[in-house]
Amino acid sequence: MLIDTHVHLLESKTCRPDWSEISYTFHVAKEKNIDVLCVTEHRDAVGYEELFIEIFLENRLGGQLNADGALQLAAGTIIRPAAEVSLFGGGDMGVHSDLNTVMSLSGRKNEYNVEDLLSFLSGRGEDYVSVAHHLLLNGKWWAGFEQVIHLVDAIEIPGKQASVMDDYLKLAVRHSKSRLSGSDAHTWIQLGAGLTRIEYEADRTKGVLGFDTALFKKFVLENETVPCVSNSADELVRIARLYKGRPGL
Repeated sequence: MLIDTHVHLLESKTCRPDWSEISYTFHVAKEKNIDVLCVTEHRDAVGYEELFIEIFLENRLGGQLNADGALQLAAGTIIRPAAEVSLFGGGDMGVHSDLNTVMSLSGRKNEYNVEDLLSFLSGRGEDYVSVAHHLLLNGKWWAGFEQVIHLVDAIEIPGKQASVMDDYLKLAVRHSKSRLSGSDAHTWIQLGAGLTRIEYEADRTKGVLGFDTALFKKFVLENETVPCVSNSADELVRIARLYKGRPGL
């Protein structure tokens, strides 16, 4: 199974959903043989609630929902609810959980530090996966990173920083953390720049929707995730930036 663990469907934090672009993003995911898209939208984005309500509650795109809120589209792609949370003191955390949990997170930027966020998630009593996002990106280092990384489930090997992939891998090994990779795509062009591979056999009774948060966490904690950064990652990122800057956006 191939998972893009870091996908944005809003082109910026100030944008409302563009459903034509979003639908095409899912089409491209199918064409690239990506099985699961985790929608780690910025929790402080103005369009977060609208986006998640229409996809996961109103089922605007059609599909089958599972118990923790994930959606399987008619084409087979699974869309999972998640969030990227901007932390107090700097840095971003990916949160993968059920729909109610990610929707209950505060939409205010810098509302949580690492300990506060993980305490909130643990207090919910639901399964979750916490991921340290783009730790080596300039200006994105967490304050006191070395003191809190042991609390986090996984470190991201971001597709948009393919040139320093080895540094991320060494970081994960040094801190004995599972490794995930995602594209950090804000447009369909960048999808697949980074992917996570797991060996998952779908349950015959539940199908691919049986891949829920609890099972995802099991793969992460048992270090059974394989980060795959595309050889074309840098080029995909460059083209995506040009696309985002197109006239009329």
